[in-house]
Amino acid sequence: MLLWSCFAALVAGLAGAGEIRVGERVDLGEVDNSQLDEASGIVVSRRNAHVLWSHNDSGDENRIFALRDDGQIVGIFHLPGCLARDWEDIAIGPGPNPGVPYLYVGDIGDNLEVWPDIWVCRVAEPQVDFRASAVVREDLADVSVFRFRYPDQPKDAEALLVDPLTGDLFTVSKREQHSAVYRAKAPLNAEKIQTLEKVAELSFNYVTGGDISADGRHIVLKTLRKVLHWPRRPGQTIAEAFGAAQALNVSPASKVTPALAVQPQRLPYVREPQGEAIGWSSAPLGYYTISETAFLLRPHLYFYPIVGQ
Repeated sequence: MLLWSCFAALVAGLAGAGEIRVGERVDLGEVDNSQLDEASGIVVSRRNAHVLWSHNDSGDENRIFALRDDGQIVGIFHLPGCLARDWEDIAIGPGPNPGVPYLYVGDIGDNLEVWPDIWVCRVAEPQVDFRASAVVREDLADVSVFRFRYPDQPKDAEALLVDPLTGDLFTVSKREQHSAVYRAKAPLNAEKIQTLEKVAELSFNYVTGGDISADGRHIVLKTLRKVLHWPRRPGQTIAEAFGAAQALNVSPASKVTPALAVQPQRLPYVREPQGEAIGWSSAPLGYYTISETAFLLRPHLYFYPIVGQ
C-alpha cells in the first residue's frame, strides 16, 4: 500500500507540474466562409507573420487556405497529387531541408473505419504576405505523399501532430473506447506504406484536433467540448509526456490502465457550433480555435492568450 500511495502521489505531482494560465478568449473576427466553410484543421505559420493555415473537411478540393489573424483569406494553395478524401487536420514541423518549416495535411478521417490506408501530404510552407490586397492563388510544387497503415485495423482520426524536435508524425484516433496515439518515426518514406506504432493510450476519446508548440514543450488536444494540455519536460518523448507508464518508467508488465495515465490540464474553451480545430501559437503565446459553419452561424477565429509565462 505504501508503494501504491507513493506512485499515486507522483502521478498527481506530475499532473500539476507545468500548468499554464489562460486569459479571456479574444474574438478575432468572422472567418470568410465563402470557400472555407468546413474548417477542420488549423495551424500557425512559422514563416509568415499574422498567418494561419486551414483547410476544409471532406468534399473539397486538395487546397489549403492562408488566413490572416482576423479570419480573412489571403491565399489559396493547391497541392497537386495530394488525395483529398477526408482531410481532418493540418500540422507544421521539420522536414528534409533543415531550417525549412513544412506543412503536413492529414487525409486521416474514416467515419466508417474501412480505409486500409491513410495519407499525409507534406510541402514546404509557402510565403504569403498578410498585407496583400488580393488573394494569392498558386499550385505548390514538390508535394510529398506518404501512406500509412494502423497496426491492427483502420481507425478514424481527426488529430495530426508533428514533433518539432524529432520530425516524428502522430495521429490520435477518435472512436476507440480510449483514444490512442500512433507514431510514424522520422524520416518518413514516400516509397512504401509505413505501419504506425501505437505509443500511448488516453483516458478519453473523440479527439478532433491537436498541436505541439514550436519548441516542443506543450501538447494540446481538443474534443468538441474541451481543450487539454500536457507539458513536455526536457528529454521526454511525446509518448512519455502523454502516459504515466512511460513517464515514470513503469514496467509494461504492471499494466497501468488509462485511468492512471498522466492527467492533462483542462484549459478554457467556449464551445463552438462545430469546433474541431486548434493551433498553438508561440508569438503571441496561446492557442487559436476555429469552427466549421454550422446552424447557419458563420465561424469566428478565436484566440486564448497564455498569461504569466
